[in-house]
Amino acid sequence: MLHVITLPNKGMPTGVDYRAKALMECPKHLLEGRERDDEPISVSFRVKKKGRVGQGGSSVFEWQSDCGTKLEHRIAEAFNLDTSLANALTSSGHVNVNAWLEEVDYIAINTSKPYTQVQEVGEFLNSANLIAERLKDFR
Repeated sequence: MLHVITLPNKGMPTGVDYRAKALMECPKHLLEGRERDDEPISVSFRVKKKGRVGQGGSSVFEWQSDCGTKLEHRIAEAFNLDTSLANALTSSGHVNVNAWLEEVDYIAINTSKPYTQVQEVGEFLNSANLIAERLKDFR
């Protein structure tokens, strides 16, 4: 399921930014991997600049556990080792991405990247699908 909303942005030709959030059914093995039935799942991806801006500073990425659970730490560690996922996210400009358990059994994925045209939301779908595949494959 995909949610797209518009937010006012007078600096854009269209006058709005589009923001997107995807919902997917949470893989059963993730729900069963929690220590408690009410334990949250929330991980986030951030790209940080190292070094001085304009002087060849490099970017580093990091997935982190947002709630501090063992399962989240394991997911973040596995995602941090997946450089192809990080490269796909950063090359498409997705430098701040979140994935969390929403409702009872759905994973929500969103990004802080604004899109100026609704057609650009396809970039988000590609990234969300990559994350969804990694969550399905995670053991």
